[in-house]
Amino acid sequence: MPKKTFEAVKRAHGQLIVQLKDNQKNLLREIREGCEILTPLSSHEAPLEKGRNRLESRSVQVFDVRSCLIESHQWKRYIACAIRVKRSTELLDTKTNLWKTRAETAYYLCSHCYDADYVAKVIREHWHIENRNHYVRDVSLHEDSSRIRTRPGIFARLRSVALNVLRVNQVSNVKAALFENALDFDGLLAMKGLMH
Repeated sequence: MPKKTFEAVKRAHGQLIVQLKDNQKNLLREIREGCEILTPLSSHEAPLEKGRNRLESRSVQVFDVRSCLIESHQWKRYIACAIRVKRSTELLDTKTNLWKTRAETAYYLCSHCYDADYVAKVIREHWHIENRNHYVRDVSLHEDSSRIRTRPGIFARLRSVALNVLRVNQVSNVKAALFENALDFDGLLAMKGLMH
């Protein structure tokens, strides 16, 4: 994540929340340490989510970590606050009927300081988009494994059209719908939003 991204957002008078990854080792370490020693500006506990053999709880905390940025001092002018999201997930193994626990912590950088309730909602909505669009494009449409090298944008647009037609027709299982439509061309042409 380059500083240029934050600069471009600032010039455009925009707002940015971005996940901090392992490729920014010093910055990540200082943010992590800052979140451990500082008192959060605000906190949010999400209600327990239940679904598909899983229970998930999330806590979100917002910190002003600028005082902790020693080696990464050049980031002080870009970061208004840091966000720590802790997720704890209980997964039911249907073979053994035992619950397995998985815990993870993610850190985000924010160009403006927001309340934890607000950033929890924004981050959750981002993952909804990720799961509904990008995951489907990769898993069902195999976009990442595509070997198309000549004008790949054309096929990306065709995939978008296909997804839009399926969404308009309220298809929930994209992979199954693609298989069924490959076998039934007349059914495909009868779909709303394609020919009429």
